[in-house]
Amino acid sequence: MSATIRIPDMMSAHTDGCREMAVNGQDLAAVIEDLEARHPGIRQALCDERGRLLRFLAVFVDGNDVRTLQGLATPVGPDTEIEILAAFAGG
Repeated sequence: MSATIRIPDMMSAHTDGCREMAVNGQDLAAVIEDLEARHPGIRQALCDERGRLLRFLAVFVDGNDVRTLQGLATPVGPDTEIEILAAFAGG
């Protein structure tokens, strides 16, 4: 079984319009590699030049913010739900 990832609308151009898909990987970094293999260029929308998640993105694994977990090393298993949200700024 695979994990499920939800992509925000603003990134769906990188996934041919797909906003939810099954992904494989033992951790979040491997999931991003799986996405990149299927949708070249999406890594740049998710990670900076050092390979870290972009600071304006919030990524949740099973409802928990990966910044409070293990970041890209956060484990992912079958039936895991991953959601990417773009942070909004304003004032």
